[in-house]
Amino acid sequence: MRNPQPDGAAWGRCACLLFGMAAALGLVACDAKPQAAAPGGEVLARVNGEAVTASQLADRLAAAEGVSTEARRRELDRMIDERLLAQKALGSGLDRDPRIRQALERARTELLAQAALELSPAEARVPDREVAAFYLENPGLFAERRIYHFRRFVLARAQLDGPLKARLNTAKNAAEVEGILAAAGIDHAKFSDVSSAESLPSNVLSHAMHMKPGDILMFRQDARLTLLQLEKKVQSPFGLDAATPAIRAYLAGTRQQHKAELLLKSLRQGATIEYVDQVAGGSSTALAESNALLIEPNTQKSLQPQVTVVR
Repeated sequence: MRNPQPDGAAWGRCACLLFGMAAALGLVACDAKPQAAAPGGEVLARVNGEAVTASQLADRLAAAEGVSTEARRRELDRMIDERLLAQKALGSGLDRDPRIRQALERARTELLAQAALELSPAEARVPDREVAAFYLENPGLFAERRIYHFRRFVLARAQLDGPLKARLNTAKNAAEVEGILAAAGIDHAKFSDVSSAESLPSNVLSHAMHMKPGDILMFRQDARLTLLQLEKKVQSPFGLDAATPAIRAYLAGTRQQHKAELLLKSLRQGATIEYVDQVAGGSSTALAESNALLIEPNTQKSLQPQVTVVR
């Protein structure tokens, strides 16, 4: 049978579909044999002989609460549609296309990697004292939380000379900034941004907490420069009780990430890893530096001189 080679948008749709269904349908085996029902699983439907079971449906609905009978039926119909499409893809030989095989193998690898991380015993519940300590250590996110209104100017150049910086440092509002840029002949675009404290990068938030209306941060990235001028900030605090679920989830996630890092470090130490080309074996420092975002607070204001944020 000729191996079909879908192209362009058609292949993209097929790849996305198969990649999303790889875990549920077990297509990595690359054959068209119908799957048997899971042992002890109640069969809800058969699609050309391939069983869809109650346990499979329950897995799809695990994150939902109070699912109605109608919603369960709609989800079952979606699963049936997926099986039909997957069977069509297998019958057309799409599972033998090298790009789709690669996407399926990537899905399989990611699922196995996640399963390996979940093998370790579950962490104990984050204690209340740790939650309270995190709350007190981060007032800008909670007790002193603000909503920040900025005017953002994106400049077509990455450098400003000293005199121009000094003039910008005296600007009290967006109109004055725009006038200074226009007088200097600098092309720019302007935008209005409203950002909650938690949506800002931590180093930006550390400056924004102490900024006054009119203060400016400068972000230099690649060939562009961005000026972020504070217009106002509005109080919007979170109490400890309201913040506790989010803090507990964050701390639990941090613990899990730490465990994953330790596990990977241990596995790397016990593994044989050989880089076979200079790109794979090279340092990631250059990439990190290329993504750096430089923040320069106004020199005459009470902010720290410079920090670098790597996203």
